[in-house]
Amino acid sequence: MKNRLLFLGAVFLFFGVLGCNTLLVSSTPISGTNGNSNGQYWKDIPIMPGATGFSSTDKGCTYSIRETPETVEKYYVQTMNELGWNLTVDQEVSNSFELGFQKGNITLGIFIVLVPRGSSVSISKV
Repeated sequence: MKNRLLFLGAVFLFFGVLGCNTLLVSSTPISGTNGNSNGQYWKDIPIMPGATGFSSTDKGCTYSIRETPETVEKYYVQTMNELGWNLTVDQEVSNSFELGFQKGNITLGIFIVLVPRGSSVSISKV
């Protein structure tokens, strides 16, 4: 399972973000409200407050945050549940998490990886 998680994360980063011409990059926290006082979203998906290095395409987004993978995992499990998403996958592998959510016909994958000074987060709609 560890190899699957690493492979999926690498594929997403290479093809979903780095291989796209519509890349948007910011070194500061993202903003915008989308009807929520928390104010940080990518395509109706919440971005954890304090996110930096945000990059996005129409297929997914990545960002860094100075939080442990466990803290990020707890944020997404709670927040997505509050927004009506059903948790379908929650697996920890060697300081990393793979989360899966379903809402209607939309499937979402969130990969959280331990990096120096925090976590790297990748979100993709399937």
